[in-house]
Amino acid sequence: MKIGYLQFDIKRDELTNIDIIDNLLSKKSGDLFVLPELINHGYLFDDKEEVYKYSHVVPNSDFIQKMCQLSSKYNCCLIFGIIEKEKDNLFNTAVIVNKGRYVDKYRKKHLSDYEKKYFSSGDKEVIVKINGVRVGIQICFDLWFPEISRYYLKKKVDLICVLSNFGNKNTFDIARTRSLENVTPFVLANRVGEEKNTEIYATFFGHSTIINHLGKNVKLTTKRINDIQVVDYDFSFNKGNVICRDMIEEISKK
Repeated sequence: MKIGYLQFDIKRDELTNIDIIDNLLSKKSGDLFVLPELINHGYLFDDKEEVYKYSHVVPNSDFIQKMCQLSSKYNCCLIFGIIEKEKDNLFNTAVIVNKGRYVDKYRKKHLSDYEKKYFSSGDKEVIVKINGVRVGIQICFDLWFPEISRYYLKKKVDLICVLSNFGNKNTFDIARTRSLENVTPFVLANRVGEEKNTEIYATFFGHSTIINHLGKNVKLTTKRINDIQVVDYDFSFNKGNVICRDMIEEISKK
């Protein structure tokens, strides 16, 4: 299966972001693409009213329907982040659409201090099957908590997809560790660009990558540019390495 990521500078205009995504998808074909978190607006807000203004009901919003149309146009799965609203609650949410249809959503479980001012935490992991491949979802700071990746290993996922907005190398390095300790490939999509509000100025690190099940970066965008990359990945590998032939068997003993 051809898996990939989109890395781009997220704007505070949804239609502009749709155009950027459309343009990137036109450059390379693939079966599954991971995009950064909160692609409909960006990461920094001035107040909660602004967050509500840019929030969406999943799956029945114009933005999500436009993303469905793009997944149909390019015959692929798109995993992307938005601000979700459900009644009075707001979530940092990953939405999965495939070939024109809504599939599922994952709500970020682990929130930074900044995010806790606006969002509620999700309460469950999500696994979807795309073209026969079992895919687990995480969002950025979730990577810092190894239990999620280990849960996905125990559930025999083939691929873990991570949507991100991070500004330094720590999360990038942690993703490789999670891949190594769970012998599972990762697609990590981070954004680039700059944002500021009344309190914070942020520069985003990029370094989107595809990591194989042995912890090696097989695709990596080091420049802070809009980019799309794809790898044709064979998921028939064994869940083991040179020191343990079967990690799932080993952890089942614990």
